[in-house]
Amino acid sequence: MPVQTAKKVNRKPQTRSQPRHRRGRTLRVVKSKSKTRRREREMSPFGVFMVLTLLLAAVTMLNVSQRTLVIQTALRAEQLKGMLQVEEAEHKKLLLDASRLKSPERIEGIAAEKLGMIHPPRLSYIILPGNVEGEKLASASSESSGENLLTRLTRAMKSLSSGNPPTDRGGTAAHASSD
Repeated sequence: MPVQTAKKVNRKPQTRSQPRHRRGRTLRVVKSKSKTRRREREMSPFGVFMVLTLLLAAVTMLNVSQRTLVIQTALRAEQLKGMLQVEEAEHKKLLLDASRLKSPERIEGIAAEKLGMIHPPRLSYIILPGNVEGEKLASASSESSGENLLTRLTRAMKSLSSGNPPTDRGGTAAHASSD
């Protein structure tokens, strides 16, 4: 397809030989568009007053609601502080009770009174047969106590099989019963 170039057209502005009003037309008054737009944008004083009143009422309501929330939050914080003090006092009381309950003197007293437990008269060892060094210790231990270890073990086994708690030389129970 061949490419065509545009022609330059020389147009002369048309000049009017006579003004419009002389051509037989009558003049008429035309209102400026900027003035009509301005009037459309302008509000009456009552409208301005109403908008300002509504704006002031909205700001006042917002201010009152914010102050109410601040006061409610402050009251809640005071309530929580009071509850915290009560709980801290309770915590201190419980810590004191726990330390009192853990005291060795108290535990020893309960073991002696309620459970009938006593301190062992001496430290005893059980030595299994087949250990030469252990047999020497056992014989030395039995000589010092005046009783053979094997005899004591046999007596303890018989009392366990019969359902009676094993007793020491004094006749007291060697273990604690549960309450």
